[in-house]
Amino acid sequence: ILEKINLLQLGLELKNLFGMISTNMEIVGWFYTLCFAICYIPQIVKSLSTKKVDDVSVSLFILSLLGYISAILYTLSDIGFNLILITNYVLGGICSLSMIIIFLCFRKK
Repeated sequence: ILEKINLLQLGLELKNLFGMISTNMEIVGWFYTLCFAICYIPQIVKSLSTKKVDDVSVSLFILSLLGYISAILYTLSDIGFNLILITNYVLGGICSLSMIIIFLCFRKK
């Protein structure tokens, strides 16, 4: 009986441990989503304030946008809906698209 109780306690402790790890990984997931979402903002702000995009590589943002669209499609079809991943890809895609539009508006013709 003591062995069964000990195994039950061990199982509960492992469940709690994995629950804590899962919660911590969710925090990490939201943190990296926030980092990826705001990493574009300095370039967007600079380009809007200076109205200059001469030193911007638009191909980076085009490839990023294509990558985010592909990641959304892959995630939804293979992994399923994951709020952290989809949020990351949507925000990144919006920022990439914003920068492409800014580039097209302010490029020298």
